[in-house]
Amino acid sequence: MLSCSPELFIEFNVDKQIKTRPIKGTMPRYENKEQDLLSKQTLKNSKKDQAENVMIVDLLRNDLSIYANTGSVKTTKLFEIESFNQVHHMVSEITATLKNDINPMQMLLTALPGGSITGAPKIRAMQIIEELEGAPRGAYCGTLGYFNFDGTGRWNILIRSFQQYQNQLSIWAGGGITIASEAEAEYQESLDKISAMLNLMNSTAE
Repeated sequence: MLSCSPELFIEFNVDKQIKTRPIKGTMPRYENKEQDLLSKQTLKNSKKDQAENVMIVDLLRNDLSIYANTGSVKTTKLFEIESFNQVHHMVSEITATLKNDINPMQMLLTALPGGSITGAPKIRAMQIIEELEGAPRGAYCGTLGYFNFDGTGRWNILIRSFQQYQNQLSIWAGGGITIASEAEAEYQESLDKISAMLNLMNSTAE
């Protein structure tokens, strides 16, 4: 497994502080600076992406509140645009303080899958995914990370990742579908997301 995921699922810090950084909203990068800036600005002003992003923020705030001290859940960043080599992403950030009796590993396992993967309502979305998808996802959309001996740690959302099993190498990409989605745009977004990994595979094959 090799993961290049830009999305933080849960970060466990000292003094029971936790953080999650959901990604919802993507636009491609361009070599032309003006075109790239326009793409970034289009994402920043997109009401569709803001609506999807805030839906996930609300879902994750609710998820964290189960494990967090009352009043400690804060949205510290909302709709920030972060630029990577191939895409611009809309990113928000939520922090909280874990209750003293909550074990970090216990929280990690029960919080899966991430809200940015399922959307809302979470349980019904998971039921629909199980009904519609004909094959298991494997590691895709799970999490990969580590814990230190002091309970701190960092876990991602397993997107932009390679998985090798025997002689088969798999990569995945996807996006959230809403009533406002356009099929061609969602498909192109998936290609944009994995373009770096596809380029890497092509260069290795050569």
